[in-house]
Amino acid sequence: MAADCEAGSRDRHALHRRRSPVRRSRRSRRPDRRAGGPAPAWSIQAPTRPAESRQPPTGRILMIANFKPALSNLVPAAAVAAGIALSAGAAQAQTFLKMSSLQAGSPGYTISTAIINIVQKNTDLKIQLSAGETQTRAMLQGARGKLDIMMSTPFAVFWMKKKVAMYKKVKDAPEMAARLRNILSFPLGTIYVVTKADSGIETFKDLKGKRVFMGPPGGGAYNIAKAMIVSSSGLKDGKDFTSARLDWRSGSQAFQDGNVAAYLGAGTVPNPLVEQFALGGNLRFLSMPESAFQHPAAKGLISLPGFVRASIDAAGYKGKVVNKEPVSSIAMWAAITSHTGVAADHIYKITKAVLDNLKDLHATAPWLKSITRDTVLAQMNLPLHAGAYRAYKEAGLKLPAALVPAEAAK
Repeated sequence: MAADCEAGSRDRHALHRRRSPVRRSRRSRRPDRRAGGPAPAWSIQAPTRPAESRQPPTGRILMIANFKPALSNLVPAAAVAAGIALSAGAAQAQTFLKMSSLQAGSPGYTISTAIINIVQKNTDLKIQLSAGETQTRAMLQGARGKLDIMMSTPFAVFWMKKKVAMYKKVKDAPEMAARLRNILSFPLGTIYVVTKADSGIETFKDLKGKRVFMGPPGGGAYNIAKAMIVSSSGLKDGKDFTSARLDWRSGSQAFQDGNVAAYLGAGTVPNPLVEQFALGGNLRFLSMPESAFQHPAAKGLISLPGFVRASIDAAGYKGKVVNKEPVSSIAMWAAITSHTGVAADHIYKITKAVLDNLKDLHATAPWLKSITRDTVLAQMNLPLHAGAYRAYKEAGLKLPAALVPAEAAK
């Protein structure tokens, strides 16, 4: 889950050809407003008009069309560079959608950029990506109309509907959950807790007295980590060890710098971020003992929608991870999600483009080959967006009644 990077170029013509839709994360430097840069991800305002009629706001989307941003605001992303150079006239006629994802290097970021590339190559839609956001917060932003597309997880949907965990103090959480609509499911990967092989930490019990990155405070990852650690060791945050209160980007950097003893993340094997960590020396994954799965915390976690028991094969890291046996852990599913305020035609185009170009999706990363017509609806606990419903129905997919949106009958 590596952080997105910042770069510029001296060649203005090269910028015209390679402008990326990826927006900087919340911790990135503020844009130069005098240079017409975009508003940062954390200051996106709710649209004043529906997405289907929204035109690019002056000074933000026109910045993309005219290519006059501050150089410090440019974030290169090779996976999505194709098909995003726009003329000013074209920008006025096109629909721009705002999308949020996890940090660069994460499975959520990988699939988001792959979808953007496919959509912008095969439709008239343009998508601007904000990377580095926690998905639990992005779900609320989407439900309130501040985002058009975001990532969700079945367990976070469950928590939002029940108004528990990080949504406990959100008065309208159930009403917000009712506005969310799914587009497609994907495996987010297996959860891992990694340490440096020479740290002396070999089991979860060895985390006693240590500083651990468990994901951003109050996010879904933090609650997962808390359950995994207490069920595997009996250790409690704030009493037996300290959680580092950092965002994803700072957390990964803190682990590489040796400022936290362990890092929790999720992903497939090989995971780009774990490979990056391994550049600094060999690593070790902490394995959940069999007894952990009988603990109420772990049992409660696995009982939530979207969670399954899983294992990690360290052999995929070619000797950089010292575990010799499969690492016992938990895996989870996620979804690309929208909300009822986004036009059905837009989501129809996105869904159809992905279905028609699965080979392009699979070519982006090996793990994306697991996304097929048979898995796009897996583990969903939200209705489909009306546009996605239409695309899947036309494609002949069997749609469970629970996934049929109320809007489809209108």
